[in-house]
Amino acid sequence: MKITRKEIRKLVKEEAKRELPISYYSDEMIIQEGLLDFLGGLFGAFKKFFGDAWNEAEKDIKGQWSKAETDVQSIAAKILGKSDAKEIKSFDDLDMEKKDHKKVYFSALIGVSAAAIEESVALLNNAAGIKDWTPADDTEEAAKKWQSENGETALNLFTATGNAGGMLKFFGEKGMKSAAAAYSDYQEKTKDGNPAQAVEAIISSVKVLSDIWNFAEQVDVKDAGKVSDGWDQVGAAAQKVGQAIEASGKEQQKESLELRKLINHMIIEERKIIKENK
Repeated sequence: MKITRKEIRKLVKEEAKRELPISYYSDEMIIQEGLLDFLGGLFGAFKKFFGDAWNEAEKDIKGQWSKAETDVQSIAAKILGKSDAKEIKSFDDLDMEKKDHKKVYFSALIGVSAAAIEESVALLNNAAGIKDWTPADDTEEAAKKWQSENGETALNLFTATGNAGGMLKFFGEKGMKSAAAAYSDYQEKTKDGNPAQAVEAIISSVKVLSDIWNFAEQVDVKDAGKVSDGWDQVGAAAQKVGQAIEASGKEQQKESLELRKLINHMIIEERKIIKENK
């Protein structure tokens, strides 16, 4: 890692705020505390590049959701009977207070969800193949080099993130409060193009999606349990990517660790001199 002037200034500011001497902290604690901020600084240049990927994925989910809605009447006829299904032509015609209507809703979305899960696991497995998740430094040149080598593969992570976010968005719009809250959290985590936070967004999102499909299983939706398990698999695949990102970030942080310790020591000594001269 090339230590730039920008990085040095950042370290000085951070160590000036540290209340206790840095010797009170283990190396692991020091590395971990700045990891997300460090990665955010490195990936700021990719905000639009990555953002376009998850926005496009959300749009694709919306399209699949719309296709599923065209089948709602035929599914309703099988579950409710033809006479009761006559007025049900879209998801908006379902009364989600009724168990059978919930069953219709989730049954229509089995295919969409299964496809999103299969794609997301494959995407995350591809993303896990990236050996180094960190540009050499925070310069534009380093960002361009990293993008040319890893950018297209890294997009897999953000497309998978968009798949989960898109699902949450549409469940939330149907009145599921847990999904709406999780989608808000997802938007916050993905806004900066930080891959570590994208992984966090997937993991927290799929927990909610898994719970939603556990609920669907309780209203007798066939294969709902498989969908719930599938979202758990997406979360497990995302964790592997997260571990690779964390490992890369820690390697970079180790290179600046000794400089951070030196800066902290200098600040402590300067404070002592100022105190003695008062």
